[in-house]
Amino acid sequence: MRRTLLSPRQRPALRLIAVCAALLVSACRQGPEAMMADYTARVARITGQPIVLPQAAPLPYPRARDRHLPLPEVRARLLDLTDFQRCNLTQLIAERNSIMGRGYWPATRRLDYEFRFGHRLARCHAWLADQDALDALDADDAALLEHIAPLRAVKAATR
Repeated sequence: MRRTLLSPRQRPALRLIAVCAALLVSACRQGPEAMMADYTARVARITGQPIVLPQAAPLPYPRARDRHLPLPEVRARLLDLTDFQRCNLTQLIAERNSIMGRGYWPATRRLDYEFRFGHRLARCHAWLADQDALDALDADDAALLEHIAPLRAVKAATR
């Protein structure tokens, strides 16, 4: 049997006391507007000059359709997908082209896809450029490098 400091009948009373104490402590604090008014009154009293605070106009929040920035659709032929296997992009592209990826992804999932795709594309481009600098690039890799460069430029422009 466990021994506790409070009996089961005392626990609700302790909770009530804790809530009341929290309310009393928070009620004593001034809000930001009251603190600003107090500060300006003290500054005006010390300087002898009246201080008029400018009224900040609330900025209008744009409508949802105005906040949506369309992403350019980048299409590739089916044969190009075999080239993307060297860059580990085919699984990511297949995710995007699935039924769920085409129209039912939430915006956060689509953003995550765009970041992952851009990151992998940049890594692939850097790897192919390093191979090109080492003169170890074969004809297929050279064609892939030429195909990836404009695709990477489009993805970089949308960031």
